[in-house]
Amino acid sequence: MNLLSYIFSFIVLLFTSFAYAAGIEINKLPQINSVAKHYNNGVLYFTATNEGLFVSGEGHTWTRSFESLMPATMVVETGNGDLYAFILSEGLVKYDNASRQWRQIYNQFGSQVLLNLSGNSKSPKS
Repeated sequence: MNLLSYIFSFIVLLFTSFAYAAGIEINKLPQINSVAKHYNNGVLYFTATNEGLFVSGEGHTWTRSFESLMPATMVVETGNGDLYAFILSEGLVKYDNASRQWRQIYNQFGSQVLLNLSGNSKSPKS
Protein backbone atom coordinates (compact mmCIF):
# COMPACT_ATOMS: atom_id res chain seq x y z
CA MET A 1 0.00 0.00 0.00
CA ASN A 2 1.42 3.38 -0.91
CA LEU A 3 1.30 6.59 1.14
CA LEU A 4 -1.68 7.98 -0.77
CA SER A 5 -3.72 4.86 0.04
CA TYR A 6 -2.87 5.18 3.75
CA ILE A 7 -3.89 8.84 3.76
CA PHE A 8 -7.17 8.07 1.99
CA SER A 9 -7.95 5.23 4.42
CA PHE A 10 -7.23 7.50 7.39
CA ILE A 11 -9.52 10.23 6.03
CA VAL A 12 -12.35 7.73 5.47
CA LEU A 13 -11.94 6.34 9.00
CA LEU A 14 -11.84 9.85 10.47
CA PHE A 15 -14.96 10.91 8.55
CA THR A 16 -16.82 7.77 9.62
CA SER A 17 -15.90 8.40 13.27
CA PHE A 18 -17.17 11.99 13.09
CA ALA A 19 -20.38 10.87 11.41
CA TYR A 20 -21.09 8.35 14.17
CA ALA A 21 -20.20 10.86 16.91
CA ALA A 22 -22.65 13.38 15.46
CA GLY A 23 -25.38 10.75 15.27
CA ILE A 24 -26.86 8.84 12.39
CA GLU A 25 -30.44 8.19 11.40
CA ILE A 26 -31.98 4.78 12.05
CA ASN A 27 -32.25 3.97 8.33
CA LYS A 28 -28.47 4.49 8.01
CA LEU A 29 -27.55 2.03 10.78
CA PRO A 30 -25.67 -1.13 9.78
CA GLN A 31 -27.63 -4.41 9.83
CA ILE A 32 -29.58 -4.53 13.10
CA ASN A 33 -29.33 -7.81 15.02
CA SER A 34 -31.16 -6.88 18.22
CA VAL A 35 -32.88 -3.94 19.94
CA ALA A 36 -33.49 -3.28 23.64
CA LYS A 37 -35.46 -0.60 25.46
CA HIS A 38 -33.72 0.38 28.71
CA TYR A 39 -35.14 2.50 31.52
CA ASN A 40 -32.59 4.70 33.31
CA ASN A 41 -33.79 8.20 34.22
CA GLY A 42 -35.80 8.10 31.03
CA VAL A 43 -35.83 5.69 28.14
CA LEU A 44 -32.75 4.70 26.15
CA TYR A 45 -32.87 2.47 23.09
CA PHE A 46 -29.87 0.24 22.35
CA THR A 47 -29.26 -1.66 19.15
CA ALA A 48 -26.74 -4.39 18.35
CA THR A 49 -25.54 -4.11 14.75
CA ASN A 50 -22.96 -5.69 12.48
CA GLU A 51 -20.75 -2.67 13.28
CA GLY A 52 -21.17 -2.51 17.06
CA LEU A 53 -23.56 -1.10 19.67
CA PHE A 54 -25.52 2.11 19.25
CA VAL A 55 -27.77 4.12 21.60
CA SER A 56 -30.57 6.62 21.10
CA GLY A 57 -32.73 8.65 23.44
CA GLU A 58 -35.61 9.07 21.03
CA GLY A 59 -35.14 6.24 18.52
CA HIS A 60 -34.29 8.37 15.47
CA THR A 61 -30.68 9.55 15.90
CA TRP A 62 -28.12 6.97 16.99
CA THR A 63 -24.57 7.26 18.38
CA ARG A 64 -21.99 4.65 19.33
CA SER A 65 -22.50 3.19 22.78
CA PHE A 66 -19.33 1.06 22.80
CA GLU A 67 -16.00 1.83 21.12
CA SER A 68 -15.60 -1.52 19.34
CA LEU A 69 -16.46 -1.72 15.64
CA MET A 70 -16.88 -5.50 15.90
CA PRO A 71 -20.35 -7.00 15.32
CA ALA A 72 -22.71 -7.06 18.29
CA THR A 73 -24.99 -10.10 18.07
CA MET A 74 -27.46 -9.19 20.81
CA VAL A 75 -28.49 -6.60 23.38
CA VAL A 76 -31.14 -7.37 26.00
CA GLU A 77 -32.59 -5.98 29.21
CA THR A 78 -33.27 -8.69 31.78
CA GLY A 79 -36.26 -8.79 34.12
CA ASN A 80 -34.37 -6.98 36.87
CA GLY A 81 -33.40 -4.09 34.58
CA ASP A 82 -29.79 -5.10 33.84
CA LEU A 83 -28.65 -4.52 30.27
CA TYR A 84 -26.30 -7.01 28.57
CA ALA A 85 -24.78 -7.24 25.10
CA PHE A 86 -22.51 -9.63 23.26
CA ILE A 87 -19.76 -8.21 21.04
CA LEU A 88 -17.35 -10.31 18.99
CA SER A 89 -13.85 -10.29 20.52
CA GLU A 90 -15.18 -8.45 23.61
CA GLY A 91 -17.55 -11.15 24.86
CA LEU A 92 -20.44 -10.51 27.23
CA VAL A 93 -20.65 -6.92 28.48
CA LYS A 94 -22.95 -5.26 31.03
CA TYR A 95 -24.12 -1.65 31.01
CA ASP A 96 -23.42 0.41 34.13
CA ASN A 97 -26.17 3.01 34.58
CA ALA A 98 -24.12 5.28 36.85
CA SER A 99 -21.14 5.67 34.51
CA ARG A 100 -23.06 5.04 31.27
CA GLN A 101 -20.26 2.67 30.28
CA TRP A 102 -20.10 -1.00 29.34
CA ARG A 103 -17.89 -3.35 31.33
CA GLN A 104 -16.73 -6.79 30.30
CA ILE A 105 -18.35 -9.66 32.19
CA TYR A 106 -17.01 -12.74 30.39
CA ASN A 107 -14.86 -13.34 27.31
CA GLN A 108 -14.09 -17.06 27.23
CA PHE A 109 -16.51 -18.08 24.45
CA GLY A 110 -13.84 -19.07 21.95
CA SER A 111 -15.44 -19.11 18.51
CA GLN A 112 -18.98 -19.22 19.93
CA VAL A 113 -21.34 -16.25 20.10
CA LEU A 114 -24.43 -15.45 22.13
CA LEU A 115 -27.57 -14.77 20.15
CA ASN A 116 -29.95 -14.40 23.09
CA LEU A 117 -29.93 -14.08 26.86
CA SER A 118 -32.82 -14.29 29.27
CA GLY A 119 -33.29 -14.12 32.99
CA ASN A 120 -35.67 -12.93 35.64
CA SER A 121 -35.51 -10.95 38.85
CA LYS A 122 -36.12 -13.94 41.10
CA SER A 123 -33.30 -15.86 42.73
CA PRO A 124 -33.16 -19.60 42.07
CA LYS A 125 -34.37 -21.74 44.95
CA SER A 126 -31.87 -24.06 46.61
